[in-house]
This record gives sequence, C-alpha cells and structure tokens, in this order.
Amino acid sequence: MRQRPWLVLVGGFGGLLLLMAAAGTGALLFLNSWRHSGTELQGHFLTRNRTLEKIRANIYLSGTFADVNSRENSKENADDWRLAAAL
Repeated sequence: MRQRPWLVLVGGFGGLLLLMAAAGTGALLFLNSWRHSGTELQGHFLTRNRTLEKIRANIYLSGTFADVNSRENSKENADDWRLAAAL
C-alpha cells in the first residue's frame, strides 16, 4: 500500500509547528520569570539605596551639628569665624 505524500507532509509540518509552539511557550515562560526576578532585584536595590541615602543624610547632618557646636563653644575662634563669614 502506497502512502499519500500530502499526508506525510501535513504530518511533518504539523509536528514541526507543534515543536515551534512548545519552544515559543517555553521561551515566554522563561522570559516572564526572568523579568519577575529582575523586578525583585530592582526592588531590593531601591530599598538598600533608600537606607544608604538616609544614613548619608544623617552623617551630613551630624557633621553640620558638630561644626556649629564647635563654633559656638570656642570663643577664641568666634571672631575669626565672623571675619571669614563677612568676606
């Protein structure tokens, strides 16, 4: 019994289309999970960045307070600071 060539071609191309659809679905699932993990990493980065910005701001503020406090407490240098500020 002789097989019809169009039946073999339809079966072959149908199988190829199924393989391509499966590969495409797998790629989409992989990219979705990759995007999700990237978003999660970005959230962790932003949280750490906000914390570091708060620390930097507090360090700067404490330095400003220390500078003002040292200027107020040293009467000897008060005239020098006033002259420097006037210039």
